[in-house]
Amino acid sequence: MINLNVPYLNDESIALAADSFLKQNDLTSIPIDIEHIIESNYHMDIVLLPDLQMAFDIEGFSTSSNKAILPDLFISTCLH
Repeated sequence: MINLNVPYLNDESIALAADSFLKQNDLTSIPIDIEHIIESNYHMDIVLLPDLQMAFDIEGFSTSSNKAILPDLFISTCLH
C-alpha cells in the first residue's frame, strides 16, 4: 500500500487556502479559468485525448514529469 502522507485539512483550512490562492492570482470572477491557471502558473500543457474513458475507463491523467494533463476530450467538452 502506498502512503502519501497527505495531512488532513478541515473545511476552514481548505477555504482559507482557496481564498488565498484566488487572491494571489487575482481571480475574482466566476467561472474561474482553470486551464489558464494550469498553463500559465504551472507551465503544464493540456492535451485532449479522444475516447480515453471508453478505452481505459479513466477521465484523464497527468504525465509522470508533470509537464502535461491529458483529459478525455468528451469529458472536457462537457465542462465548457
